[in-house]
Amino acid sequence: MENEIELPHEKRQQPYLFDAIIVLGAKVAKKTHNEHIAGIEPGLNYKMRLIAATEAYEQKLAPIIVLTGGNTSSNDSADFPTQARVGKEFLERKYRENDENFNKIPPEAIILEDESKDTASNLTNLLQLIKDKNWHQVAILTNDFHLKRAEEIAHNFGLEVKGLSAEDMLVARDPRFANVVNKYNDSLQMKITQTKEKALRLLMVVDRKAAIPTFLAEHMRG
Repeated sequence: MENEIELPHEKRQQPYLFDAIIVLGAKVAKKTHNEHIAGIEPGLNYKMRLIAATEAYEQKLAPIIVLTGGNTSSNDSADFPTQARVGKEFLERKYRENDENFNKIPPEAIILEDESKDTASNLTNLLQLIKDKNWHQVAILTNDFHLKRAEEIAHNFGLEVKGLSAEDMLVARDPRFANVVNKYNDSLQMKITQTKEKALRLLMVVDRKAAIPTFLAEHMRG
């Protein structure tokens, strides 16, 4: 964990480091059983972020967890719910299950921002939410490969946030996750993802608020 953020005196009196932690949405997918659709589940990256969020909540880093992400699929929204909704259903299911190994977040501590389609629109919508809630200290939680670009976009939108690594939170939850994280980082899928992220970060030299990826994503989905 990085050094603790210095908070104003009045903020240090509360038990939480942040007013809220924003979990950036990621891919969700149809889960099948015997060739039949059995529901929609968070993809691997998103599931890592969600489990990391339970650790952050357990550590009392924030009293509120904000799940973000709209319907990024070209499928009809009735068949493909928003990323934020899928994330909340996953956490609510885990909250109901009697699993002592899984940290839990009560449903009332979860807020959804499910209109956005990508990181840039996430942050645009979150600016208004943060203003409405009068939050002063906010963190964003995402995977390592995505964290630096997310922080840069947030900064370019005038949003000062602290970045939290999902991988670091998972290892803090259980050191055995280190082997899973290392294997994941060495996978071909991650190499491709990291290459894509490098290209997107280079693009930010001329596109500071990530408008071009947003434009392309919207037209490709259309």
